[in-house]
Amino acid sequence: MNILNKLTIKHLKMNKKRTIVTIVGVILSTALMVGIGLLLSTFREVMIDEAIASSGDYHAKLLNVSSNNYNTIIKNNNIEKTYAKEFIGYSKIDTNDDFKRYFSVFYA
Repeated sequence: MNILNKLTIKHLKMNKKRTIVTIVGVILSTALMVGIGLLLSTFREVMIDEAIASSGDYHAKLLNVSSNNYNTIIKNNNIEKTYAKEFIGYSKIDTNDDFKRYFSVFYA
């Protein structure tokens, strides 16, 4: 193993330009990989935040729950937070956009 190390160091000293170019290439490729990883993780976090902002941060949605069942859910120790809302109706918006003339009204 010692002979292999001596031979490697000898060739690195003989080919200084190639050695420097190789080291710079390794540094640049490592920086590129780290940059791409950071970009992807940032994009993932932005998408998660956008989903929470648009849809909410709940893990389950129960529809048409009676008050007795809702009280049972509230008393469950495994559930951290609950949120209840009741649909009231629609309200008209004065706008020129044909697709967004009404919005839903809920009681929380």
